[in-house]
This record gives sequence, C-alpha cells and structure tokens, in this order.
Amino acid sequence: MQYQETVDEILSKKEAANALRISVRTADEWMRKGILPFIKLPTGAVRFRRSHILGLMDRYAITTGGIA
Repeated sequence: MQYQETVDEILSKKEAANALRISVRTADEWMRKGILPFIKLPTGAVRFRRSHILGLMDRYAITTGGIA
C-alpha cells in the first residue's frame, strides 16, 4: 500500500481572484462577507487554499470561461 500525501496549494489574492474570474476588489468584498475563506499571515497578507477556490468554483458554477 502506497501513501501519497496531497499538498493543498496556497494562492495569493490576485491568483485566487484570477481563478474565480473576479476582481481583487470583489475578492476583498467576498472575504469581508465570509464567502471567500482565507488565511491571514502574521504580516497581514492573506492567502487562499486552492481547494477552497475550487469548491467556490463548483458552488457558483464558475468555469475557466467564466460563470456558466
């Protein structure tokens, strides 16, 4: 039996916004409203787990071509 560790990629705000096809400003608003989960670093910067972004894409039917 093989053990395979999966690592959840961490994205910047700009990368997350691009993946979701939204503006950085909309990402800020979604963060404030609790729609977009994020990790706040000690420096004050924020990061996002790719798995959370993919979950939002599924939830809101966002494809690589925009909202379906």
